[in-house]
Amino acid sequence: MALAAPHLFAPLYGPGSAERFRGRAERLGVPSATARIPNLADDVDTLGDLERLDGRLGPHTSAVFEELRAGLTL
Repeated sequence: MALAAPHLFAPLYGPGSAERFRGRAERLGVPSATARIPNLADDVDTLGDLERLDGRLGPHTSAVFEELRAGLTL
């Protein structure tokens, strides 16, 4: 995500976040676009989302995920 100015950011993450980000942009009169980038196509909001993507994570994310797995049950 890229923003033209810091004041445009709001923490709208979680399920359905893409629609909330688009709605906020519309309310603020800021143009928005949806980028279709294959490696960034999955929304990750929960540990369960990471579990679903296991095997497709990059090395840094995989390392953190393994640490989380060691301390938490998914």
